[in-house]
Amino acid sequence: MEPCAGRGRGCNADGAQMTFNVVNTTGWKFEQLGRYTPQITEAMRRLCDKFPDDMTPTSLVQEIAAGVQQLWLVLDDKDEFVAFCLTQVSNVDATGKKVVTLTNMAGDLGLDCADDMCRVIEQWAWDQGAHMTAAIGSRAWGRRLKSQGYDEFAVIFRKPRPDTIGDKT
Repeated sequence: MEPCAGRGRGCNADGAQMTFNVVNTTGWKFEQLGRYTPQITEAMRRLCDKFPDDMTPTSLVQEIAAGVQQLWLVLDDKDEFVAFCLTQVSNVDATGKKVVTLTNMAGDLGLDCADDMCRVIEQWAWDQGAHMTAAIGSRAWGRRLKSQGYDEFAVIFRKPRPDTIGDKT
């Protein structure tokens, strides 16, 4: 899988126009990631705090290192960290169709860079021979993803066992 990057337009938190550079870090050396490590770590920690039953920073890093997920950086027009997102390539067992799924996203501008992020990831997915792209996200992502041509496909309902509510183990 070849890394790619793409530039797009978006708005920063103040509403001013800014350019986003969405970069697949697959194949990057540690030194290239080094300058972004503190921001990536903090964004991962905040993401994991939202979903403590589903992931830890360590599990995310292990999945990236093992090639299970691809790490993408969203950088501003000065190549400063804005956000990161993760994708996962899978094949549907029943049909053999390849799907690239946006599995996680975290950072300060979230939805502001979503259009550019989706456009770049979709192009990468098509270049990899994917038949479709998908995104896993909260309801807040729904409107933005619909404007990008995504349709709601499924909803996951969860119910914890009563004696484990609040359990941090």
